[in-house]
Amino acid sequence: MGLLKNVASQKVGFPMVDKTDFATPETGITVAGVIRKDGGASATLSNTVSELTNGLYVVTLSQGETNADLLAMRFHDSGASCATQFIIERTDGGKITSILADTGTTLNNKIDSILADTKEINSQADSILADTIAILVDTGSTLSNQITSILADTVNLSNATDGLGALETIVSDILDKVDSILSDTITLSNADYGLNAIETIVSNVYSAMAGPIASILVDTKTTLDDKLDSILADTQNLSNATDGLGALEEIVSDILEALDSVVAGPIASILVDTNTTLDNKIDSILADTITLSNADYGLAALEVIVSDILEAVDSITAGPITSILADSGEISNIKAVTDALTAAAATKLAVSANTMITGTVGATDLTTTTCSTDISLTDAEQLNGRILIFASDTSTAGLKYQATDITGFVVANGVLTFTAVTTAPSAGDTFIIV
Repeated sequence: MGLLKNVASQKVGFPMVDKTDFATPETGITVAGVIRKDGGASATLSNTVSELTNGLYVVTLSQGETNADLLAMRFHDSGASCATQFIIERTDGGKITSILADTGTTLNNKIDSILADTKEINSQADSILADTIAILVDTGSTLSNQITSILADTVNLSNATDGLGALETIVSDILDKVDSILSDTITLSNADYGLNAIETIVSNVYSAMAGPIASILVDTKTTLDDKLDSILADTQNLSNATDGLGALEEIVSDILEALDSVVAGPIASILVDTNTTLDNKIDSILADTITLSNADYGLAALEVIVSDILEAVDSITAGPITSILADSGEISNIKAVTDALTAAAATKLAVSANTMITGTVGATDLTTTTCSTDISLTDAEQLNGRILIFASDTSTAGLKYQATDITGFVVANGVLTFTAVTTAPSAGDTFIIV
């Protein structure tokens, strides 16, 4: 980059040599020149080419001739004795001119400005040096002394009482506590006696109670509360004066009165016996025993009475007692389950119970593999994979207690599709879905 863009009075020098050997300088010739700017049309140079010395020539370009990024110039002599000379120059694109115009109009002015800034930098450096010297003399007269002071402070920083040593001790204590906490956490999750063990116990209890609970619930009622209500109702019936414990109490009272009537005479005879020896007394007792075995008013008669009483008692209490015994078995099951329950398992049981669905068979699609229901859900196939169990008191006797898996569900009319059962459901049959 030898020329400035759009700047006047810039000179271009070049040699002119013989066209035969391309080496011998040609002097005293008339040289003409043309110029092309940025690949445009050729134009004759506005100024005359002049010879400097010994075949070296020079031409001064006008401002307009330099107003381009790329200049191509061609020089030849009018006598055609010289080789044509070509010169290509790339200007600065106006960048230097822009820099010079920024703070001054000439390069000299720009350099002066740069020098002025340099002096300012030197002044700032002197100030910094003075501040540095002041720092050095603050606690020591040399840089080495100042560094020694800093190192002394560093040593204090590592002091075990109040420096980095103390901090290291604190951090070590914290890490030990964290390790202890993590160790406790690991113990808590131990599979033999930690939370994992508790979870295993709860899971086993849940699995063990699933069958009995489901059986109890589907026996005659659909919820545990209803089942307990049934047990309480049977207990209340048991105390009823007509056919419960009240009636049994009256029967026992009658038995006692009958016994008193039957044995009063023989016992009185034994007590007032007048024989004075043990043998005679025993003989008297044996005689009375024979009398006591009399079929009309002795033990045989008592046996008949007791037999009649037992038959009456069995007739009155057979139903309530059977119900109590059946319920007692279920109560034992409930107690065994509830004794083993934890709060976590109880929560799981509640969640499990809330997923059960009770329903009634509708009047359409009644086959051994399909039926409509009163179930109202939003999505098709929403019940796929679940188990359909017909209740123990459902209308169709052949379906009682039967269970099958659900393979399809249609929202309209709540139609269920399932693996075939033995008998087609009827409208009004009841079931649960687990």
